[in-house]
Amino acid sequence: MSSQPPERATSPPPIDPQSPPPPGAANRPLSPGGPPPPPQSPAGPQSPGAPPAGPQSSAGPQSPGGASAAGYSGPVPPGGWQQPQTMAARGALADWGPRLGATLIDFLLWFVVSFLIGIVITVASGIGSVATGSSGVAAAGTIVNALIGFALYAAYTGFLMVRPGARNGQPLGKQLLGIRVARVDGRPVKLGSVAVRHWLMKYLLLGYVPVLVFYVLSLSNASGIGALVMLVLYLVTLLNYLWPLWDKQNRAFHDMVSATRVVRA
Repeated sequence: MSSQPPERATSPPPIDPQSPPPPGAANRPLSPGGPPPPPQSPAGPQSPGAPPAGPQSSAGPQSPGGASAAGYSGPVPPGGWQQPQTMAARGALADWGPRLGATLIDFLLWFVVSFLIGIVITVASGIGSVATGSSGVAAAGTIVNALIGFALYAAYTGFLMVRPGARNGQPLGKQLLGIRVARVDGRPVKLGSVAVRHWLMKYLLLGYVPVLVFYVLSLSNASGIGALVMLVLYLVTLLNYLWPLWDKQNRAFHDMVSATRVVRA
């Protein structure tokens, strides 16, 4: 009998780590004692447009300016965020022509009534001065005339300017020409605004003070100086009524002091 040489165990060929695995090798179970599978390459970087992994954060309350106003995380007030009301939202600014016309109408209405009452008081004080032979009666009549004139102007503007609703801020002249006085903060015109705008500025400082200065200086035998001072003061009054022509917000001096504007009704 011839004896055959024993078969030698053949070892599998070496696996190149860089060569791809054969088809189906991923699903083939590993044989005991076989070589380990080649290492998997790490995942590459994600593209810039890919969303990041991980749980999404819950959306919080929106800030007043949206996403652009970063840093605010407080609660939204009831009714939501509202834009502040501007002067343009409350009405367009009135032109100088209707303002002048309304001022003249209001002045004539006040002047006619006060003039008629003043005639009666002047005649009565003149008669009293002649009867008593004292000039104090005539001076008292002048003071009474001034007080009555102011009282009529205060009652006229105070009653009509503070009317509620659409007529607020409208004496008769402005009502006829379709304009009205409006406060800068958007609130209705009250007696405080009327007192500053009409009683203090328009009547006393810009209207009555020039006459009072002239009267006082005339009593001191300085009527010439008094006339000059009165002329300068009335030039300031004229400048006040012309100022809306070049002011960006059509304001006169009394509008600036009282924080008001004249707008279209």
